[in-house]
Amino acid sequence: MDIFSLGCVIAEILFMDAAPLFNLVKLNDLRKGSFDTKRALEDSGQLDPIIVDLISKMVEADPKKRPTIDVCLREWLQ
Repeated sequence: MDIFSLGCVIAEILFMDAAPLFNLVKLNDLRKGSFDTKRALEDSGQLDPIIVDLISKMVEADPKKRPTIDVCLREWLQ
């Protein structure tokens, strides 16, 4: 859950002008598989595709598919 939260914080504070990435409806849609995080991030402005991909992985609905912090740092720092 910490990676999920970190992904939300990075998206909201650094790239979305403090607008939330998710509200309750969007979180529910994410859980059901009907919310496209990449699309939401891309629609928010001009983000680097690497960052969009990384944040999308961090907020993956299935916790088993989320990367570890080590993987996130490696991808971010490339």
